[in-house]
Amino acid sequence: MRMSSLSKTNPEKAVDSNPADDLSFNLFKPFLDKQNLLNKKDFFDLLERKGIYLSDPRLEGIIQRLSTTKEHDFVHADEFPSVFKEKSAILEKVLTNNLVIPNFEEFKSKIVEIYSKVSRNTEGKVANYIPQLARMNPEYFGISVCTADGQRLDIGDTNVSYSVQSTSKPITYCLALEELGVNKVHQHVGREPSGRGFNELTLNQDGLPHNPMINAGAIMCASMIRHDLGISDRFDYVLNQWQRLDRKSTRLNSSHQIISYA
Repeated sequence: MRMSSLSKTNPEKAVDSNPADDLSFNLFKPFLDKQNLLNKKDFFDLLERKGIYLSDPRLEGIIQRLSTTKEHDFVHADEFPSVFKEKSAILEKVLTNNLVIPNFEEFKSKIVEIYSKVSRNTEGKVANYIPQLARMNPEYFGISVCTADGQRLDIGDTNVSYSVQSTSKPITYCLALEELGVNKVHQHVGREPSGRGFNELTLNQDGLPHNPMINAGAIMCASMIRHDLGISDRFDYVLNQWQRLDRKSTRLNSSHQIISYA
């Protein structure tokens, strides 16, 4: 993919040498004008088209340094070694069109189409077995996507706080895996579907919860996380991991009322 031609150049910035030995220059070369200038807006638009948010923490340093370059709208190739000084795997994938979803705009259009169709369905009722769930507005509906490469898409009511409930199970499973590894975790919890209700406390033929996504398996995974700490410190640890994932959000909190229903 090649960006649109630049509509503005800086005649005083013409260079006699070509910094072709620089990795960042070679990656950006298809997107530079004849004077080795990169249009910042075109670069940001490319990230957006590929599904990479400017708020992506992997690009935080680069985005900050781009805001301090000499030119307001452009960055010259001579500045690349300082602006793009750390190797960025995600940036390299963007510039070489090697993301897990190369044509993210097409993917996005399909998700938007699905959202538009599904959002018309107003049947059903919100869960009422926990008061906090029963009080939720049934009109809320949103879709958030994050690929393995961190390409993201948010449509609809995606900034509304909600009770995570069973959607916390993948995070609990990941925390256990991160701390103990696959072999240790799966000594205590299986990997196969149970064929039972998600909240049925049942074990497989080996005496293990069937998988980490049913209640029994999630409880087992939670019990393995930082079992060297006391209950309060373990709770703080897990909450801190959620805050690390949520990064800049201040909306993350725990509810003792909901916990009491678990």
